[in-house]
Amino acid sequence: MELNSFQALKKASDLCNIEFVSGYMGYIASNFLAQFPNVTQAINESTAIAMAHVNSYLGKRSLVIMKNAGLNQGALPFRNACDLGVNAAMIIIFSDDVTADMSENQQDSRRYYDIGKTILFEPKSPGELYQMIKEACKLSEKIKLPILIRVTNALDNKHWMEEIPEEKLKITRIKRAKRDQSSWMLHPKTADGLAAKHKKKFKEILKYVEKSRFNTILGNGNPICIYSQALVESEKEKLADFKTIIKIGTFPLPQKKIQSRIKNNKNVTIIDTGEGFLEEEIKESYGKNLKVTEIVRNYPPLEINQHLAYNFLWKLISGRKPSFVCGDFGSYTLSKGSILEYSLFYGAAIASGVGAALAKEKKVYVVIGEGAFTSGMENLFEAIRKKVKINIVLIKNKGISDKEPINLDILEICKQKGIDYVKEVDYTQLTNKHLEQMEKVKGVSILIIDYSD
Repeated sequence: MELNSFQALKKASDLCNIEFVSGYMGYIASNFLAQFPNVTQAINESTAIAMAHVNSYLGKRSLVIMKNAGLNQGALPFRNACDLGVNAAMIIIFSDDVTADMSENQQDSRRYYDIGKTILFEPKSPGELYQMIKEACKLSEKIKLPILIRVTNALDNKHWMEEIPEEKLKITRIKRAKRDQSSWMLHPKTADGLAAKHKKKFKEILKYVEKSRFNTILGNGNPICIYSQALVESEKEKLADFKTIIKIGTFPLPQKKIQSRIKNNKNVTIIDTGEGFLEEEIKESYGKNLKVTEIVRNYPPLEINQHLAYNFLWKLISGRKPSFVCGDFGSYTLSKGSILEYSLFYGAAIASGVGAALAKEKKVYVVIGEGAFTSGMENLFEAIRKKVKINIVLIKNKGISDKEPINLDILEICKQKGIDYVKEVDYTQLTNKHLEQMEKVKGVSILIIDYSD
């Protein structure tokens, strides 16, 4: 049967009896999450990883899906899960938006394999993604670590189909982990023991990658090309120029295997897109004197969309002559009339507003979507605690995803002691008076604008 990468993930997950799937919507990641009707949509990536890890502890294979910036959000539970280890298999799939089509930046999340001292698989096609899911389940339970899988823009393609064999796997039921506070609780008394166990596991990984079928060398002679991520058609065409092609499917790199082929060469070409991580790894492993040519994908120019529904809001805020306007990463930030001047990361807008108010900015406006609001709600508490004057415009637009609404009464959450003004209005009823009323109060004010339709 022929499957695309989304279908291949679902087929392999069903085959491997992955019982718990969680994650957070985001560019590329959303298309993979959409394959799972019973996905547990988390309020942020930290929550998703924490829920998946406890399912692993309880004997249920788990899968977490998120975009590249999401792994930053989930860095703490990810790192701790690597120290504690897993019981049933745990797989974390993250999508790196290497051309920054719909992301804050071109962050290369392959670095997280080293942060977690675990293994990262990088599929180059739908068929390889299918095989890597099966392999990751077995390997996760063998070395007792969560496994990372990186997908990029080229795999975000429903038309790229590959033949996947019909097969059945024997389902192994996994018992709940044996109660052992020295293994499943992180605190100072267990730190040294857990670190020692983790170090041994990583040594197993270094042996495994040398033998992995996902690291292959095709051909012989010069010139030599190395690549790891899925390629687009224009990049695949360039492979014909090389006599030796080294396909990398794992991080850490299979150093001995690569060294055997490039030890007598001073020149290699790398096809990669992102922050140049593969080039860094190759140079660190095989000498800084190695001459590396990197072929990088051409990035399309940024397209600013109209998002007409928001233009009136921008016009009203601009008319209030604010001294500082910050926001989050969201589709509304790409609208042509946007007056946002500062954005750090998803969920940070209110924190940025608090900082601006503490810096004595006179009239601070914060624009944030309800998904980012719930992801960074601690920043609202910080605004209340610091008793700053900020004007928060909260865009209500169906929250995190169409599949699962936000399921929270944002208006009631905001009606708490310490917030001086809270009001909800439909965007068709929005007037300048609503902003004027916000500005009159001394402390935190929140105007919720409903853009749901």
